[in-house]
Amino acid sequence: MYNSYVVAETAAYKLAHQCVSSPSAALASSTKMVRPVVVSGPSGGGKSTILKKAFQEYPDAFAFSVSHTTRQPRPGEQDGKDYWFTSMREMSEMIKMGQFVEHAQFGGNMYGTRFVSVFVLY
Repeated sequence: MYNSYVVAETAAYKLAHQCVSSPSAALASSTKMVRPVVVSGPSGGGKSTILKKAFQEYPDAFAFSVSHTTRQPRPGEQDGKDYWFTSMREMSEMIKMGQFVEHAQFGGNMYGTRFVSVFVLY
């Protein structure tokens, strides 16, 4: 799975790398004024419902960063749309390389958001 999205993210890698080395310079080089909004909560708490409504009501105001997980896809979930589904080994390697804004382990699975997944939204 790792190789399937590396090519798609290559164009954003330069900006993501700049963010890691100099976050203020990366933000200054963005042409949009953006402010991240984090929707967080327990499983079944309504996060997807809130996001779906926000995207419907304000389609040009919000974008969705696709997180990574090591859990198996649920019925109807699509790789690259709902999550980037990856192996524990691949995700651990990306974490060691410093590619994640945040990551955590929950219920025996890893979850996290890569820098490049956020900066492709700019």
